[in-house]
Amino acid sequence: MEILFLSALAAALLLFVLCVSEICRLYLNRKWHLKDFLEDMMYKYTYKKRTSDYITSSADTGEKSRYDQ
Repeated sequence: MEILFLSALAAALLLFVLCVSEICRLYLNRKWHLKDFLEDMMYKYTYKKRTSDYITSSADTGEKSRYDQ
């Protein structure tokens, strides 16, 4: 029984080490960065307007301005 327990423990340890090493490898070769993700969320969920929101005019969107008569 001790040999069976030790072999199961060794297999579990090996699997854990392989999973951790694979996660580390994927993280180091990632194409995204946490900073970019957080900046996108800040723009999406805050009321801060981008400068491009001020540049677009109503003629670009096809809407009538309230000053057009």
